[in-house]
Amino acid sequence: MKSETRTGLVVWLALLGLLGLTLASSYVPMDGFNAPVNIGIAAAKAALVGVFFMRLRYSGATVRLALLTAALMVAVMMGLSFADILTRGRAAAPPRPDASAGYGSSLLPGGCVSCRSTRWC
Repeated sequence: MKSETRTGLVVWLALLGLLGLTLASSYVPMDGFNAPVNIGIAAAKAALVGVFFMRLRYSGATVRLALLTAALMVAVMMGLSFADILTRGRAAAPPRPDASAGYGSSLLPGGCVSCRSTRWC
């Protein structure tokens, strides 16, 4: 087997392994760490595809500079998104409708119009 073919096969198997790892991580409750772990796995897959299948390791300086600029922009956008999410306050639950607030027309004496229960649906 040629060296290129063997390298491509190894990279393909690594990508399949990372795909399996992504699938397995969706079934493991890691609280808030599922998203960062999956983003790291996706970054590893993107690096493998870029380096081996797109042959970025043999490309010129201009292509590498463009790749670095794009990666930097993605990192900045992700950082700003995470900063936005982390600085938000908890949203309060909307108030439940009250029969005295003008919503009583949908409640019949027997209960809700759709299911006939004595509670709000």
